[in-house]
Amino acid sequence: SLGTSWPYIFLYIIFTLSLGLFITIYRSYILYYGDLKFVYFLNISVGIALLFIIKIIFVRIVGILFDVERLVREYIVFLYLFYFNSVLILMPLLLMVTFMPSSNFNFIIILFIAVVSILFLYRFLKTLSTLIGNLRFSIFYLILYLCTLEIAPILILVKSLNN
Repeated sequence: SLGTSWPYIFLYIIFTLSLGLFITIYRSYILYYGDLKFVYFLNISVGIALLFIIKIIFVRIVGILFDVERLVREYIVFLYLFYFNSVLILMPLLLMVTFMPSSNFNFIIILFIAVVSILFLYRFLKTLSTLIGNLRFSIFYLILYLCTLEIAPILILVKSLNN
């Protein structure tokens, strides 16, 4: 229903803007571009929002094609929870990055990656136990999914940020 989706939309906007700000600050301080411009922040945030929206739409289409809409709805709610939990970690890190010297940025990046990796591992294990336990899901399809929708977008984002 529309009434229950408004909090998700609001939290999704906060997630994309926070991640966009984090990447903008990273781009400015670490990659030595040295210019913090609002246009860069908006472009990165809109790009992140579009990537995640495309991912959710693609997952819904796959759910319709394979007739697993209930599982897809459950998975998308789990994705939202993962994104919103990562924002709870990202917000204090954004404050630290903003007010600390840029020499400490590498430590904060490592801390953020470690915590998000733990969250990702938890989500992966939970999804794996659900799929294997309830649906007798093929391991091949799980590996194919992980490579195409989870790992590949992260690698593309890292590659594009390094260029």
